[in-house]
Amino acid sequence: MSNASVKNILNTAVVMPVMVIEHLDDAVPLAKALLAGGIRVLEITLRSEVALQAIEKIIAQVPDAIVGAGTVTSVAQLQQVEALGVQFALSPGLTPITFPQWPPPVRSCSVSNMTMNISNYFLPKYWGAKRCLKH
Repeated sequence: MSNASVKNILNTAVVMPVMVIEHLDDAVPLAKALLAGGIRVLEITLRSEVALQAIEKIIAQVPDAIVGAGTVTSVAQLQQVEALGVQFALSPGLTPITFPQWPPPVRSCSVSNMTMNISNYFLPKYWGAKRCLKH
């Protein structure tokens, strides 16, 4: 998973659902319905007990979907989802546990000193995005 390929994937998605799949039997029908509706890029979060199994089933049974993992919070999880064959992985934060090769956690709005070129900012109303984006 290179930054270039992740950028290409994200550029193909007008909308990317962030999916929390609680029931394994829902995974494939949900992915097929989204694909039928023109939504091809799917982020399956690791926020449920069946998330890894759901990713595996969707990759196997919905080959036209571009499947990624979200809420990846450890190196072990990243290795697990890579082994399943996800095409991208997203992390909700920057911590030494998630990415030990990166600097300590970023506690400000600036990530300009880091070597990344893809980021997402959630809940701007609650996190003060206007203030952060002005700088």
